[in-house]
Amino acid sequence: MNTALSTMNTAISIFAYTLAVTAASLVFAQPSGNRLVTPSLLTDTPSVEPGKPFRVGIALAVEPGYHIYWKNPGESGQPPEVKWNLPQGYTAGELQWPAPKKFMVPGAIFNFGYEDTITLLTTITPSPDAASGDLTSAGISAEVSWLVCNDDACLPGEKSVALTVPDSESAKTNAKLLDEAQASIPVASNASADVLRVHDAAASDTKQLKVEWKTAPSRIEFFPLDENVKIKQMSVSTNKMSDPPVSTIELFAAPVKGQPAEAIAGVLSYQTAEGQRRGVEVTVPANPASD
Repeated sequence: MNTALSTMNTAISIFAYTLAVTAASLVFAQPSGNRLVTPSLLTDTPSVEPGKPFRVGIALAVEPGYHIYWKNPGESGQPPEVKWNLPQGYTAGELQWPAPKKFMVPGAIFNFGYEDTITLLTTITPSPDAASGDLTSAGISAEVSWLVCNDDACLPGEKSVALTVPDSESAKTNAKLLDEAQASIPVASNASADVLRVHDAAASDTKQLKVEWKTAPSRIEFFPLDENVKIKQMSVSTNKMSDPPVSTIELFAAPVKGQPAEAIAGVLSYQTAEGQRRGVEVTVPANPASD
């Protein structure tokens, strides 16, 4: 009897241990959000001058198969956050966000964000009485946090990163990376190298926005800036045979906080013939969505 009871207890212990090991294996097999995104800070400025702004990039390298979010993440998600640790009197400007892409995840949920490596931009301005000299003495760093997702799961991540002082070669490399990042930041239509003109147009009773291009782009998508805007239906079509090429954007939006959405500000994101992602700031007239 005691032998049978002892054998049963041993079997239960082995079973419990096996479950615990299996559970632990599953936990450790789950990738960490900290391993899926690698943040870093970069600048092309090796020294500080009192009151003179300098640009800083927050680079986020995302593992293949995953994405992070734009400032309006879409129907779900959370954009990256940056909390600066700056010397007294220094200030950081608003983050500038590259033109995003659209992702559809299971459940027909649309997200707005980025794959691969993207760089957010800002400018940091030293105080007027800051000491001149090597940037190292400023001790600039940031706490960067993010939500990284694929079709199966979303994982949070965070890391403290420091701004390192570039040598002459690194400064050149960083300048090129920051220039490329700057070119991907959406601009006003009259400042775009790709847009001829933007104008409203009416087709019957339907409100539209028309964009005339110098060269027809591809992969054109519209992204509203306001998270509260609910676009029920949208079409973006491009006539590449017209002279000049013209895109027509037409959307139907639900009321926002009980008020009709008459016009929606956002970013028209597109890909150039050279494969570069670019963006233009536009305001699209909204048609009322039917229930």
